[in-house]
Amino acid sequence: MSETSTRLLLLSAVVAMAGCAGEPSPSTSRDLSAGVPSGATAFRMAQPHAAARADGSVVVVWGRVSPDGTADVVFAALDGAGHLGTPRRVNPTAGSAVAGRQVGPRVRALPSGRILVSWIDRSRDASGDVVLAYSDDDGKSFSSPTYVNDDRASAGQEYHDVAALPDGSVIVAWLDERDASSDDPNRKQVYTARSRDGGLSFERNRQVTESPGGVCPCCRPSLSVHPDGTAHLVYRDRERDELVVRLRRAPLGGEFATAVDVPGARWRYSSCPVDGPTVVATDSGALLVAWMDGAMLSERLWVVRSPDGRVFERRRELTVPTGEASARRASLVFEERLGAVAAWEDTQGRIWVRRLEAELADSPVLLGGGEGALEARSVALVAGRAAVHAFWIEEDVAAVLYGESDASALPNSALSAVRHARLVRNGDTVQVLKRDQASLLANQRRKAPREVD
Repeated sequence: MSETSTRLLLLSAVVAMAGCAGEPSPSTSRDLSAGVPSGATAFRMAQPHAAARADGSVVVVWGRVSPDGTADVVFAALDGAGHLGTPRRVNPTAGSAVAGRQVGPRVRALPSGRILVSWIDRSRDASGDVVLAYSDDDGKSFSSPTYVNDDRASAGQEYHDVAALPDGSVIVAWLDERDASSDDPNRKQVYTARSRDGGLSFERNRQVTESPGGVCPCCRPSLSVHPDGTAHLVYRDRERDELVVRLRRAPLGGEFATAVDVPGARWRYSSCPVDGPTVVATDSGALLVAWMDGAMLSERLWVVRSPDGRVFERRRELTVPTGEASARRASLVFEERLGAVAAWEDTQGRIWVRRLEAELADSPVLLGGGEGALEARSVALVAGRAAVHAFWIEEDVAAVLYGESDASALPNSALSAVRHARLVRNGDTVQVLKRDQASLLANQRRKAPREVD
């Protein structure tokens, strides 16, 4: 491949989370070859998202963005040994997807083993539709996409999330412009749709919000499901010039109830932060909600716990000062051995991660970025088999923006890469297991799988 080709890289590094934050650990990379066409210009990777299947195996999707702004959705499966299968394009029409700035594909797995991949697609409508495809053969092939939104107008739909429920049903939530007026075309409301047949079809869309000025138009809503099937929806609403985080819950098979304001999550801000809140349900039924605000003149992340989605404990600041950097775009996950884990990016191009203990006594650990020209962003967490997996984007910024590549910055001259780290618990310490760099690279050069359309 040429120096402007991109690769999918699997990163394994060693970090300790029970001490203090430190410099990045030495990293190793595996060349798994996303297989861009020979002679192609620099693609950018965007918005990875991952899900765990019933057996604990992990699947991941991400956007591959061309220089002209069109994108494809790429899928791959990670086995128990940490090997990634052949990356495959999911969208049937090349370049029809949208990816970037919190608009990206989502992946979930049903108890039956069916894999669901959703994305914003422009094949039918340039303004964007929410579509979903499924696979019943472990991701080797995908169905034709089903349209989730039921309007036929040219209104835009974007910023979405998907939840898979224990009874095999599916909920999709997104921001929708169908109710916007001509003098305020970007005014959005939160809509949802439910599938009771595993993603084959969707019921009538339901409008969840009726905000007079619309909700935050660039803040992706977030869904999380408790093992009993209760679905939780968190989103950033707007009241005049204030942004407020709100939470709704829906019992299995039911609709979302009246919104509850998350305390301490109001922020006077008349613009759009491109940063939606996120929620995760724990096995005990408790919820954790995280969000960013800039009320103190810098982007800071906060987290609050609720035992039932109605009553909330005192909010806590998720981040600690990291130089002059602000914190944003958190990802939350709950895993039985690790408990709740959070990861986020900062404005200096670094990814941080920490366990959410009772008093947040531990310090964040630097997981990615912070190495010369490399910039890390868009982190996604998922609980797999006895581990938490982190995926994020790492780029040689100078090469992507200006065509000036440092050959040593990313292995094998990649300009934009999806990175992966596996977080496991070792006694009271959480580590990401390290592997031998030379042998991994050599093995992959001998048998690098190519992407299949």
